[in-house]
Amino acid sequence: WPRSYALGQIRQAAGEALRRHAHLAGAGPGQLSPAEAAWLRDREARLAHCRSIADLAGAPA
Repeated sequence: WPRSYALGQIRQAAGEALRRHAHLAGAGPGQLSPAEAAWLRDREARLAHCRSIADLAGAPA
């Protein structure tokens, strides 16, 4: 199982995607380019999938 160092590395690598998600999610739908909207939809779908896995395992997402 990943230890604190590995988790830190994972969090650091995910930082840009998290910032981008927050930025795009805060924008109105008419303000997003088609590529940005597609990226946001894909990210939301991946997050929903991860949350469903966490729910199955009984872990907080």
